[in-house]
Amino acid sequence: FHLMDEGLDSGPIIKKERFKLSEDTYIGEVYEWFEKVIPEGFVKSVCKLVSSSTLEVQKGKPLRAFPRKAEDSKLNFDVDLDWNYRLIRASSRPFSGAYAFLNNTATKVIIYRAIPDFVSYDFCAISGQIMEKSERDHSFLVAIGESVLRVIDYSVDNKSIDVSFKIVCSSMRNRLT
Repeated sequence: FHLMDEGLDSGPIIKKERFKLSEDTYIGEVYEWFEKVIPEGFVKSVCKLVSSSTLEVQKGKPLRAFPRKAEDSKLNFDVDLDWNYRLIRASSRPFSGAYAFLNNTATKVIIYRAIPDFVSYDFCAISGQIMEKSERDHSFLVAIGESVLRVIDYSVDNKSIDVSFKIVCSSMRNRLT
């Protein structure tokens, strides 16, 4: 929380709140934290301004994050697993999700949640290729280089996960592109 000045996000700091990110943090968790912390932070900031004139001067340059568009969330299976996993977490709800297309068609697969996984065998697969499916939880494995990603929450053209599972996992020849 800071005072406004002629710069952008550069005014004196009234109060700081921190959210500890992990390697598995999803953007929705950050937004839930915002909803909890921001209203109380405004009240505490006003109280501090009324009772004290000591503010912290910002050091260094401010960090700017520019708005993203939905097309910025397209997965790229030619890049490594970490890059794709980060993109899925950053694009998940409340945003529109990361996406790929099924077999280079207009069939759009939107991915909201996934986890890095492993298999107990060596494999030869094309990045983006569906490797395994789980009828139990409707998840599936997709190859990314020599790594594996388990996709656990997704939708094909806004269909239910049951219908989406049947579409994506209809063949082990299917690929996300």
